[in-house]
Amino acid sequence: MGDIKTDLPTRRWVITGGPGTGKSTLLAYLKKRGFTVFEEVSRRLIQEQQTQPNPALPWGNLPRFAELCLEQMKLQHTDAQPHCANFYDRGIPDIIAYLRNGGEVVPPIYKQVLQETSYEKWVFFAPPWPQIYVNDLERPQKYDESLRISDLLRETYEELGFQLITLPKTSCEERFAFMMEKLAAFKS
Repeated sequence: MGDIKTDLPTRRWVITGGPGTGKSTLLAYLKKRGFTVFEEVSRRLIQEQQTQPNPALPWGNLPRFAELCLEQMKLQHTDAQPHCANFYDRGIPDIIAYLRNGGEVVPPIYKQVLQETSYEKWVFFAPPWPQIYVNDLERPQKYDESLRISDLLRETYEELGFQLITLPKTSCEERFAFMMEKLAAFKS
């Protein structure tokens, strides 16, 4: 199948949702099908930071961790493949939601950088799904916190002018087919 080539400018589609909702699995499936996919920055940063003597981890130094995420997301935005669909495991609004969840003040730089991006205004949203939720070293949150983050993500994206397309709680293949149907509608 592969990238959806367009005559339009580069397309940047965000897939968001609380922890453990199947986003990364869906993105891996998209990548296997030949699409341009950008990994979740926060998971990689957590892995890197855990090897540092004074780590900036979200549960220890959320403001610094958010800054690192923003730097990496800006690079991902720049690395988008031209004239095709690029899929992102989370976007800059996710950082804003996570800062809010941690009770932190959101510095203006996050909204400024967001205004400079060209994410599509339609965002795929993976809803909470307790049957597939698991903890791991990069996802220490309990399911209840995942629900709270999910609500904050929805609120944040909507406040920032995005419209969410809720992914069905079905197999990865069926989620993929659902996305392709939606993307075909946006193409025309």
